[in-house]
Amino acid sequence: MQIKHKKLLGVVELNNGTLREVPPMYDLFLNYMFSSREDWETLRIIVNVFLSEYKARNPATDIPLLEGEIVVETQYDYYLSPRKEKRQDMRIASPDNKSVTYVEFQNRTDTVPPISDRALLYFSLGLSLMQPDGVSNQIWLLAEDDNELLVGKAISCFRTLEEEVFTPFPNGSRMMFVSLAQLAETDNVAGELASFLLGSDIMPKHDVTLCVTERFSRKFETFKVDKEVKDKMTRADDLIAQGKAEGKAEGKTEGIILAALRLLQNGSRPEEVIKNLDLKGYESEVFIERAKEQGLILH
Repeated sequence: MQIKHKKLLGVVELNNGTLREVPPMYDLFLNYMFSSREDWETLRIIVNVFLSEYKARNPATDIPLLEGEIVVETQYDYYLSPRKEKRQDMRIASPDNKSVTYVEFQNRTDTVPPISDRALLYFSLGLSLMQPDGVSNQIWLLAEDDNELLVGKAISCFRTLEEEVFTPFPNGSRMMFVSLAQLAETDNVAGELASFLLGSDIMPKHDVTLCVTERFSRKFETFKVDKEVKDKMTRADDLIAQGKAEGKAEGKTEGIILAALRLLQNGSRPEEVIKNLDLKGYESEVFIERAKEQGLILH
């Protein structure tokens, strides 16, 4: 299902005069917002709402909520300077790093590589970085449904088990996938929050949702005038326009691929590059292979 954003946080006027729409799940905005300590609690609230919904639907689960002191890391610095190492978007950890939760806000399912491949890779990387006796969890908030990962549910949760005695390994670490579209059909806090993240024009009835929407709106007021943000968004916009022009002018794949790689180096995600430059099958395959060769993507 294709999600169409109905309500925006607002519009950013770029340095080149272009007006860029910013919905709630705009990657750069989310990384900007949650890089600030003052907004760490908002991220915890969002994650705990969906964890609570899963617990309500699965009373036997022992999955815990995020409690106690937390430290959040984002990829905002990567977006500003893509020479930095690329990691997952949001990392929520206890101060001793014994408990780590990685959060992905995922707008599209037709990604390259597929979400399932990225999720397994990220899960493995998370486990490899885990402290002894620690727990490393993943939670993916999906704007579009991925039937393979959701297995017919609004929220699916996977864990690795020892084959014969079904002992969780290691220490009950999990991968969770949340269908925002399905939850948006429910009349509760999780449904309201999912609707907001998808861009629906809602009137919050629950204090939790009202708190989140107000904090997003307040943060956007600083985001839209931030010089680093506007510079970054303008560079990306200029590269998109340049890439389309070069590809059309050269009339062959090479020009558009070079432009796509520059966009990737500038901090755009592979699926965003493919969409913005309208790369077709062969162009998309060549772009991904070149990006792998240059170490610009993890898979």
